[in-house]
Amino acid sequence: MLRRLGVPSMFVLVVAAACSSPTPTDDCDHFVSVECNKIFQCAETFADQQYGNEAACETKLGAQALCDSWSCPSNQTYDGSAVESCVNALDSESCADATQLPTQCQNIGPACH
Repeated sequence: MLRRLGVPSMFVLVVAAACSSPTPTDDCDHFVSVECNKIFQCAETFADQQYGNEAACETKLGAQALCDSWSCPSNQTYDGSAVESCVNALDSESCADATQLPTQCQNIGPACH
């Protein structure tokens, strides 16, 4: 689990102004929420020491992932299917498998077309 704590900073999603629902920022926030939930589910003692609670985890990892800056240019449409696939894989993985980020979550992007 410790290897995954830096994931949001390595989690690459090339996006750049608001799009249709869900927005890129929504998807980033959702990814971070699922990631923090998994960290607390699988490594609660470490997570408590590192973050204190899930809300603090989401704030910290959301900032590392730059969720607030995820957007699409106004002339492009956001495609969240890759992020959705990542989140589904992350959410369904067991704690035994949670030492590595799922393949679906590596090098996601570009998502604006």
